[in-house]
Amino acid sequence: MSFDGLGVPAVQGDTAPRAHRWHRVDRPDRLRGPRSQVPVPVEILAVATATPARKGNQQELARHVCSMRPEFAEWEDLFTRSGIETRYLSVPVEWYEVAHSWAERMDLHRDHSLDLFGKIVPQLLEQSGLTLEDIDALVLNTTAGISVPTLDALLINRLGMRRNVKRLPIYGLGCSGGLAGLVHGSYLARALPGSRVLVLTVDLCSLAIRPDDRRLVNFVATALFGDGAAGLIVQTPAVSSEVAAHVDRPACLPRVLAAGEHLWEGTEGVLALSMTDDGFQMDLGRQLPELIRNGFATALNAFLDEVQITRDDLDGFLVHGGGPKILDGVAQALGLPPQALARSREVMRDFGNMSSATILFTLERAVEAGVRGRHLLVAFGFGVSAHFAVVDL
Repeated sequence: MSFDGLGVPAVQGDTAPRAHRWHRVDRPDRLRGPRSQVPVPVEILAVATATPARKGNQQELARHVCSMRPEFAEWEDLFTRSGIETRYLSVPVEWYEVAHSWAERMDLHRDHSLDLFGKIVPQLLEQSGLTLEDIDALVLNTTAGISVPTLDALLINRLGMRRNVKRLPIYGLGCSGGLAGLVHGSYLARALPGSRVLVLTVDLCSLAIRPDDRRLVNFVATALFGDGAAGLIVQTPAVSSEVAAHVDRPACLPRVLAAGEHLWEGTEGVLALSMTDDGFQMDLGRQLPELIRNGFATALNAFLDEVQITRDDLDGFLVHGGGPKILDGVAQALGLPPQALARSREVMRDFGNMSSATILFTLERAVEAGVRGRHLLVAFGFGVSAHFAVVDL
């Protein structure tokens, strides 16, 4: 038996498209960009995370799901072989036993997301020594829920933030969205010197699980995804001196030295969400690990060349724990030893794949552990795309 994608079994007769020409993706002329000077570093003043209160044991979740769908009992070991031990869920497991409407799912995602942000923002303000009045811009990312007005507008009203806060909602990037938030938050901080930029991301993936979706890929998604939210505050160093007098802050803050992204050509169908009558349908392409193994190093080298950093300048890697195949693919592509992605695997073990929030959980864990040196943050999302950030911890 072979396993592809994010752990999807290679089922006999599977007709998923596989004829992606990776050599076209890696053509050097498609990767060249303007050679830029290394930009002004952006300081990370604070990082915080939050999960729903419900903690699920992976083995217990496996038994519950297989009792609902006995036809998948033979695949139960997908849960135990995922490297995941616990995950956090926004609703009780009984919620998944019946069908739910789009409206119910989106309302739950909106309400639970705002509650999690209500926990994260005070943590960020306490760590940074700032107040809500000090926040000049808000970048907010999500994919698992749709809300109009967007979550950033709702949050500004709920928290009583300034009326002139600059807003940048980001939607649809999937697992790379949290890192994209840091990337674009860094761009804003550089474009608006002296501004403090609040970056938030949330994906409550469990709310997308549909009991009537009897595809094996849905069963696999049920084994991997959990719920979580995360946030950061970033700024350019220009304002450090003016707050130093009244803020007790570490002398050496983590700094974003460079940031960027890459979109692989012709890969729209490899990783996608489809809209059905009662919610999202997850499409996890079996080709994703192959794309990472064969195409990631070239894309990464193009980014590092553009920002004038070499792989020898890097002291470590923090990678989005999308699944064991994703982490294994990155390690193989870069020739990394097994322990190189230990923190990424720890976060996946303790929380599962929380989509966009996962990479910031990994960053938080590294900061709390006192990790030092230049680290490459990487996350993969819909497109297929990758976002990069070189952070000096």
